[in-house]
Amino acid sequence: MAKDYTVNAENLGKVQQFFQLQSEKLGNGIPMSFTVVQIAEDSNVALATAHKALKELANRGVISVIKGQSRREAIQYIYRGSSPQKSLQELEAMVNQLENENKILREKLTEFEKEYGNVQVITVDESLQIVVKRK
Repeated sequence: MAKDYTVNAENLGKVQQFFQLQSEKLGNGIPMSFTVVQIAEDSNVALATAHKALKELANRGVISVIKGQSRREAIQYIYRGSSPQKSLQELEAMVNQLENENKILREKLTEFEKEYGNVQVITVDESLQIVVKRK
């Protein structure tokens, strides 16, 4: 039985970086046609490593693979960005940061209300806000 080799993180990162750079040049979400040989050479990895990295990146949702209807048509790839797990972690970190900022703002508002009493902010337009003390 053949051993199933996995791609190490460094080589996986090289192939992902290849797609990220190409996506930055061509635009996000644009299908890109490359041979596996091109990907391997430009990523500085072995051909077999490139094959395994492509499969792993597709499994993680980092790239989408669009196969042609025949073997004569080039395979196209769409770079989707970070893996869904990493994106989820980034979003959770942003939510935590916003929650902390909201907490700080609420504390400042409470201090302001203690000092100046109950207030209301009226926004006239983008450049003008009026603070009114409520009775």
